[in-house]
Amino acid sequence: MPGREHKTRPPRRSQWVGYGALFLTILLGAIYSLAVFSTIRDQATEENKDATLVQAETATRFIAEQQDGLLNLLGVIASRDRLRQAVSAGDQVELDSFLQPVLALDTQISSVFLADTQGRYLTRVPKLGGDRELPPVGLLPPTPWVSGMEPSRCGTLEPCLIISVPVRGLDGEIAAYLGVTQPPVFWKNFFRQMAARPGRTYFLFDQDGRAVAAGLAKAELPAGALEDMASLVRRHLGPKERHWVGVVRLPGNGEQVFAAGASVPASGWSVVVIHDYQTAMAPNRAMFRSIFLFLALLLCCLVFLGGLLFTRYRAQERRLVSIRGEARHLEALVAERTADLELSTQRYLSLVQDLPDVVFELDQDGRFTFVSRAVERVLGLRPEEMLGQVHREFVLPQDRPKYDQQRALTEHDGLMNILALRHQTADGRVRWLSIHSRGLNDARGRSLGRRGVARDVTQQVLAEQRVRELSGQLINAQEEERKRLALDLHDEMGQLLSALKIGLQTLARNHEEARPDLDRLIRLTQEVMDRSRSLAYRLRPAILDNFGLTAALTDLCESLSEDGALEVITHLEKIDDRALGPAMKTTLFRFVQEALTNVIKHSQSAKAEVSLNSRDGLIRAEVRDFGRGFDVEKILEQGGGSRLGLLGMHERLNLVGGRLTIKTSTQGTVLVAEVHPGGQA
Repeated sequence: MPGREHKTRPPRRSQWVGYGALFLTILLGAIYSLAVFSTIRDQATEENKDATLVQAETATRFIAEQQDGLLNLLGVIASRDRLRQAVSAGDQVELDSFLQPVLALDTQISSVFLADTQGRYLTRVPKLGGDRELPPVGLLPPTPWVSGMEPSRCGTLEPCLIISVPVRGLDGEIAAYLGVTQPPVFWKNFFRQMAARPGRTYFLFDQDGRAVAAGLAKAELPAGALEDMASLVRRHLGPKERHWVGVVRLPGNGEQVFAAGASVPASGWSVVVIHDYQTAMAPNRAMFRSIFLFLALLLCCLVFLGGLLFTRYRAQERRLVSIRGEARHLEALVAERTADLELSTQRYLSLVQDLPDVVFELDQDGRFTFVSRAVERVLGLRPEEMLGQVHREFVLPQDRPKYDQQRALTEHDGLMNILALRHQTADGRVRWLSIHSRGLNDARGRSLGRRGVARDVTQQVLAEQRVRELSGQLINAQEEERKRLALDLHDEMGQLLSALKIGLQTLARNHEEARPDLDRLIRLTQEVMDRSRSLAYRLRPAILDNFGLTAALTDLCESLSEDGALEVITHLEKIDDRALGPAMKTTLFRFVQEALTNVIKHSQSAKAEVSLNSRDGLIRAEVRDFGRGFDVEKILEQGGGSRLGLLGMHERLNLVGGRLTIKTSTQGTVLVAEVHPGGQA
């Protein structure tokens, strides 16, 4: 019995600790809810004050823009010489012609008038009817002016607003006033539309504090109390106070509202916005209710989870006994699987050792940790002789920079593919090995080394070098044959055609009756001579051998431009041909020649740019067109002349250790050839 009591006491103690922690969590949640509510309420109060002030300032900006627009319009009309002359001459017809277009400009204008300096109407549109004399409009200030509510100055029974500017006579003195009247109903409609949000009311006061318009709120607030509060807020706006905002209580019922006022700069009008506090803070209360419900739901979930965890604790004790039995069973199963794994490992190792390629593993420092038996056939070294040795030491010194570069590029788990590196065998011979390896990482992603395969590609590399040598010899033979044909065309054919032309010219002078036919033969002979020279130039331009690459490219581009085949813009630097050598010089010339030929045939571009420069130890030739571009992969797959031209450029540059780069888009194509002056010859 005592032993059983000792076993049941810990769960009870844990249970009470759990319930105490749960109660503390509920208490902290309640305190946190109150703090959140207070923060949200204060933040919402400031946001609503800012929003109310923004509404008031927005309305004042609109009013100021409307008043400035009318004043500017009247000012432009008042400055016209025709109006000033008509006022001075008292030409009634001419004055009316100015007023009628103003009335049609804006629907907010109820009438347009001209008054003298005493405020008596000179003319008004629309007329009051009949021959009735126009009443005086009242005394007007000598500056652009916007009035307040004018109950008796407009000549009508309804109150109105007056907007006027002075009209100066030909002598520069004020001769009259040009003005318009505006009904208050315009502003009433405007503010009625702005008060569309429930609980928000707008009031517009003139410079004397008289109400011009009001937009009543949809909330049920007493209209009289709102007007009294609006007048009180307006009195907060002094000459230096352009706006005011706060939370106040309405007189009478004491309800809280957000109130804001702002002044219209030019006319001294003011706008007061009042927003019902309860309506404005409704989203805040809804947000707090949502947070409170969420926290209550969260606490309920905690209670449920506490009970569930206590139940699970009891169940885990019962499961522990069965798990121990299963563990013993798993130990036996692991031993069986381990034996199978060892057998599979032996099979894998046997397969790796029988492969003709060298399989290897390296540690983080690049030292061999495993090498297959194939290394004896490839390098003549036993695997145990290479274990612990650095792989880089078996690479020929000339190829070690390439090996280091590949390792740096694939330092973070990258795949290393090296086409061929030269390795030294045990008897001093050189073997070409193609290496493929991948990084090894542990479960945390840390590098453990590399595993890879090395294949003996000595015969393939030597065969490729032989093919490249034969290709170079073929290209050199072609160039020599072209040079011989060009010389034959220029020297032998040119001399024969020149002699033929001279003989025909002599016959033409001696036989006037056959002169037309002989002239035609002379022109035909000249055309054959020109074509022979052009063919000789294309085969092998003599200027390339005599004056160098820059001169040959300049002559080539100028010839194409003169023939009208293509407008070529050149940016050619003087290059030292002695640093280039004959093969590189010929290769760069043929590259530019073939590229310009492709521009003419395929790009549909009327212009091309050719540049030649020497930068950072490289000779760089570039040909740019502004044509339609092309799909490089598609062209190479389809074959044909374009494909052969691109492959020919690539092969020629490869033979001299150069590189071809192609950039193409719908805006044009750029071909770039780069060679090292000290590269292959």
